[in-house]
Amino acid sequence: MATNFTFLKDEWREVYDSAVKAESNVAGDPRTACFYARRTLEIAVDWMYQFDEYLTPPMDTSLYGLTAGESFRENMPHPVYLKVGFVRRAGNKAVHEKGDVREREALQVVGELFHFLYWFARSYTQGDARAFDGIQFDKNLIPRNQISVSAKSYAELKQLAAEYERQKAEAENRQKELLAAPTIDEELESLRKQIAKAKEANQKYPDSHDYSEADTRRHIIDLMLTEAG
Repeated sequence: MATNFTFLKDEWREVYDSAVKAESNVAGDPRTACFYARRTLEIAVDWMYQFDEYLTPPMDTSLYGLTAGESFRENMPHPVYLKVGFVRRAGNKAVHEKGDVREREALQVVGELFHFLYWFARSYTQGDARAFDGIQFDKNLIPRNQISVSAKSYAELKQLAAEYERQKAEAENRQKELLAAPTIDEELESLRKQIAKAKEANQKYPDSHDYSEADTRRHIIDLMLTEAG
C-alpha cells in the first residue's frame, strides 16, 4: 500500500504501523485518525526518551509532561515543536470531546504528524540522512475508498485509549525491571551511544525540508478557536 510514511518502515516499524493507521482512517473515520496520530506521536516520543541520551526524563511521564520538558523543546527546531503540540491537542480533543471531527481536520493532523516524523527519522536514522531529501507529504496518498472496519464510536475510542494507557503503564514497569539488570543496561547504553553518534552526523547535513511553520500556527489557532467554542 502506498503511504506517506514509508521512510519509517525499516528502522521504526511500530511508529510506521501506527502512522499508517492514522493515515488510513482520515477519510473514513477522522476521529480515529486523530487518535492514532496522537498514539503515533507518543510512541515516537517514548522512543526518543529511551534512546536519546540528551533528553532528561521529567517526573510527569504523560505525553504532555514528556513534550513540555526543557530538554525536549531544545532538542528540535521550533516549527517541529509546534507540530508536536498540535498533534497532541488534536488527539486529545478527538478522544475527550464528543463533537464531530471533520476529514479536513484529520488531514491537517496527519500532515503535521508527517512533518514531525520526517524530522524524527532524519535526526535518528543510522542510515544516510541524505536519503530523506525530497520526501514531501502527498495528500493524494490518503486512501479514499477503503474502510476496513466501521467507524469507531466515541465510547469505543475512549475504551481503546484507556487500553493503550494500560499497556503503556505495563511497558513502563517492564522497562524499569529491564534497566535494573546490568547486562541489559550495558546493551542500552551501547545503543544510545550509537544513536548519539548517528544523530551528530545527521545534524551536520543541512536540513532543507519545508516544515511549514505558518501553516502549523494557523492550524493551532483554528484548534484553539474550536476548543473555545
